[in-house]
Amino acid sequence: MRLERLTLSGFKSFADATEVRFDAPINGIVGPNGCGKSNVVDALKWVLGERSAKSLRGGSMLDVIFAGAHARSPSDLAKVELVFSNPIVGRDKNNQPQRELPIDTEEVSIGRSLDRDNNSRYTINGAKAKAKEIRELLYGTGMGKGGYAMIEQGQVAAMLQAKPEERRRILEEAAGISGFRDRRQESARSLERSESKLEVFRASLASTERRLKTIRNQAERARQFQVLETERIDLQRHLITETFLRLEAELSEAIQRRREAAANGTVWLAALEQAEVDLNTKKEGETEAWQHRRKSEQAQSKAEAEYAAASEALRAAEERYESATKANDEDQRELQELDRRESELATERNINSQLNDDASTRLEKTRQILDEAVSARTRTRQAATEAERQAIRSEEAVTETQQEAERRRSEAAESEARREGTREQEEAANKRLQSLREETAEIARKLESARESFRSAERAKTLAEENTTVQAATLSSLGEQQAILASNLSEIRAAEARIQSRLDALVELRQSREGLAEGVRKVLERPESHPGLIGVLAELIETDADTASRLELALGEHAQTLVFDTQIAAQQASLRLAGAPGRIKIASLEPQGNQGEPRNRQPIPGVLDGIRLRGPGAWLTTRILRSTHPAADLQTAKQLARMQPQARFLLDDGTVLESDGRLVVGRETSAAGTIVRRAEERQLQEELDALLVRQLQLNENLAGVQAGEQEARQNLENANLKEREAREALSQVQAQIDREEADQRRLRTETESAEQTCTSMAARSRQFTMLAEEARDRAQVAEDRLGTLRAARDEARALLELQRKDDAAAEQAVDDAHEAHREAATEAEAARRTLAATTRELDEAIKRREIWVQRREKRQAEQKYAEESRSTNQDRLNLAETMLKKRRAESDEANLNAEQAVAARQEAENNREVPRAGSIEAEKELQQVEGILARIALEQDHLQTSIRSEEAFQLEDIAASAADFDHTGSDESDRAAREEKLECIRQDIRALGHINLDAIQEEQELDENNERLIEQVSDLESTIVRLTELIERLDTESRTMFGDAFDRIRNHFAGEDGMFRQLFGGGSAQLELVPTESGEIDLLESGIEIRATPPGKRPRVLSQLSGGEKTMTAVALVMAIFRSNPSPVCVLDEVDAALDEANVARFCKTIQNFTDRSQFVVITHRKLTMRSCQRLYGVTMQERGVSKLVGVRVDDIQETKQGDVALIETVPSAPSQAGSSLTTSA
Repeated sequence: MRLERLTLSGFKSFADATEVRFDAPINGIVGPNGCGKSNVVDALKWVLGERSAKSLRGGSMLDVIFAGAHARSPSDLAKVELVFSNPIVGRDKNNQPQRELPIDTEEVSIGRSLDRDNNSRYTINGAKAKAKEIRELLYGTGMGKGGYAMIEQGQVAAMLQAKPEERRRILEEAAGISGFRDRRQESARSLERSESKLEVFRASLASTERRLKTIRNQAERARQFQVLETERIDLQRHLITETFLRLEAELSEAIQRRREAAANGTVWLAALEQAEVDLNTKKEGETEAWQHRRKSEQAQSKAEAEYAAASEALRAAEERYESATKANDEDQRELQELDRRESELATERNINSQLNDDASTRLEKTRQILDEAVSARTRTRQAATEAERQAIRSEEAVTETQQEAERRRSEAAESEARREGTREQEEAANKRLQSLREETAEIARKLESARESFRSAERAKTLAEENTTVQAATLSSLGEQQAILASNLSEIRAAEARIQSRLDALVELRQSREGLAEGVRKVLERPESHPGLIGVLAELIETDADTASRLELALGEHAQTLVFDTQIAAQQASLRLAGAPGRIKIASLEPQGNQGEPRNRQPIPGVLDGIRLRGPGAWLTTRILRSTHPAADLQTAKQLARMQPQARFLLDDGTVLESDGRLVVGRETSAAGTIVRRAEERQLQEELDALLVRQLQLNENLAGVQAGEQEARQNLENANLKEREAREALSQVQAQIDREEADQRRLRTETESAEQTCTSMAARSRQFTMLAEEARDRAQVAEDRLGTLRAARDEARALLELQRKDDAAAEQAVDDAHEAHREAATEAEAARRTLAATTRELDEAIKRREIWVQRREKRQAEQKYAEESRSTNQDRLNLAETMLKKRRAESDEANLNAEQAVAARQEAENNREVPRAGSIEAEKELQQVEGILARIALEQDHLQTSIRSEEAFQLEDIAASAADFDHTGSDESDRAAREEKLECIRQDIRALGHINLDAIQEEQELDENNERLIEQVSDLESTIVRLTELIERLDTESRTMFGDAFDRIRNHFAGEDGMFRQLFGGGSAQLELVPTESGEIDLLESGIEIRATPPGKRPRVLSQLSGGEKTMTAVALVMAIFRSNPSPVCVLDEVDAALDEANVARFCKTIQNFTDRSQFVVITHRKLTMRSCQRLYGVTMQERGVSKLVGVRVDDIQETKQGDVALIETVPSAPSQAGSSLTTSA
């Protein structure tokens, strides 16, 4: 697996999209200080899941987004993407390919983006992912957070100075158990949550069982109540049925007497009805005459308006015709000018095209010359590079030989020094052994005292835990009550918001007068122009929501009647609105004479029966609908119409049958909903008021529960505090015991070690003497070989100087070819731009001509239309003049007919007065019978009230059971006995006290909940067992894998052929596990200690090593880890900064030995390191604050006085693609 490429966009100083391709084993990144080299490393860490802004050298995570520069605005998004190759490494048992990463694709991309709103997004192969998924994908590769694949500036010293536990994290990643550690932590958290849930469920189970005992008693009383209530209802039904039958008999007798009384007034009613019919006929004739007169006047007005409109249309048509003729002539002249300009531009374009072809030919010739010069420069550069490599190899050989001779002399001196130090150590070891034996006896006495304190602290902790459990159960109960109240309050608030939203919509519709006709709306918008105007009828009446729709259907178009306070105001308004658009109905609230309603021959229910009307328009609505009656269907309505010829009927489906036989189907869309909306608005306001009252009650209850919960929470905190204090006391005592036991084990170990030290010092002294003699012999051999190597080095340097001169000449030839090519390109670009400008101008001229052609055609069509309109309007004027004369004659005739109809209506009103007086006398006689019926009706109402008060009774059921009721043997004594028994049953019910009928259902629910809690407790106990076993299994596997990995890494680092001896050319190092506080080595917890002794020096602590020695030690450790578990990529950020030339050479040689295992990205200022890179990139800031990636030649860098290097020239290899990968072989 290899890192293919890195793409940055808007990340820190990389404002533009930049792609870095890593297609070589060792890739170098160079550039001046502060140009953004380390931002590449930050991008790698960030995309792999780094969450610490400090680790990314920022104050907050938003600092990774490009913050802007002098000529650049800030970016809104930072985005980084890594692409790895994912080769097939084998096949499974099903012969399916297996890849290094568990994703079946040739490449795997990992991306991360962050915007200014702090929205972060991870992706794997473009699909959204979590940071955890990326960590799990890279487990064991060393590239995760805290891994060993990235060594940054300053991290070398931090790695050696870190605590042993922190060093352990690096080896865990190499051992591949970092994933196990995460899984173990997650399992431990799950185990803790499961144990916490188990405690809660056990407390809930105990609470449920206590509640179940109480509810069982309530449920038993509820069942007794149900038996008594059933018996009471049966007796009550029997008594009500007897009363119902008695009232039915009395009602039949009263109805018969009313029929006889009504027969006495039949003659007078017939005479009065005939007079009413005659009067209605005269009124209809009068109404029709006045309507005919009004229509004639309206027709005359329309004819006059039509005549005026025809005259105006004729004049306008003549003006349009003249205007279209002039515009057509102007368009023709413009088209001729456009044709001339188009011809000139076509000629100019042909000339520019020829010039462009000539410039392109010259550009191609200069390009060929440039390619030949570049090829020649490449050949000379390869020769110079080979000579330089030979010189470096010679220099390295001389340096290595000098160092070897020096190292051998140092080894001899070191061996002498160690021999003297061994004698001193032997004497100190004997003194230390005596001191340790005395200290061991003192520790044993302290340990016994600490164990007695531990037993006392453990008893105090048990008492505190029991108190905490009691307080937690109380808090849980109050929390459940608060949750229920909060849920109810939330539901009320949601209902309140829903009702308020609907109320706002209804108020808006009412204020905008939605549904009213245009003419009515205009009158209402200007009430000051119409004195006495009260409003529209639909807004002056109020009714219930369930009857509003039917009332609106019955009123129909009358709902839009404009209502005035007096008859005079209404008449004046009718005169003002005679010419208004549409039909407008007008009425007044002033009572008029002769408004009495005649009685029908047979009583027919009115449409307003059962509808409660309120408001100032109720009387007017009753008057309008006095002749409107309900009917189930059309057939019923026709039958009733024969009994009442002048009536209109409203069917159940909303259809209206008018008195003249017309059917009105559907709804009046112009006024539909006004009355319904007003009724709904009142009903919603009442519901809103009720919800507000309920909300106040719930808020008070919730406040009480919250206060109780606060008190319980305080008690729980106090209990927790005491428990923590007990635990801390116990922990302190336990820690003291652990320290004493650890000291005891330490002293035992140190005593054994001191005894062994005394024995081994003599043997080591003899060994150091032999080593010193051997080192002096090897130093002499190295001095002899050094002379030969220096001669070879001088010869290689002379050859390198000659090759550099040839390379400089080839470079000058390339520069001259570049200059000629740029001049030709400039000339070709100018010719191309001139040709493009001429072509665009010609295209624009053609488009303008097409527009003018279309415009001329449009003008011609307008001219033709104007001529036709002029002829049409002349005919219209002649026809309007003829119609006006006809309408004036019809209006005069209608006025005469209206005056005759008024006289006839007055005569009919005088003839009606005689039968009306006789009808009144008959009505008084009938009222006496109606008094009797009213008494019966009152008793029936009382009976119905009794029935409605019982939910188990329905009036229909009582009426049905009355038919089968047995009166035999029933008298007043039996009724009294039944009433006495009923009262006894009621007393028994009252004796039961408060009855909770819901207790039966709650008992069943609690039984089910209890069983469910028992099952959940059992499941949680099983889960805890499984999690405990999983943690133990993970610990066992982690110990095995870490132990194996530690042994391999220790051998690769400190062994005879280890990386430490290879990098230092000798010396010794140790990699050890540090005992835990218990004094034992634990493969899961023990830290890692590093000991290093460079050649020729005494053993010392890591902090005493020089900067170069620390770097080499850290590199040796990383390379040892790579030998054990190679990471696909290793990033080294200025790791060689503290090394001298000789150690830099060893550092580069070591990296090259690992290119078969890993890929390296090296950020450096050292020229020797750059030469070892197969691919080299430069990071510069040609624009202040914005980093750019360029290809770099090794000769384009120079050393500063401090030994660093600076970029003195950049060669962009792809200027046409900003931010693309720019590479040059070093």
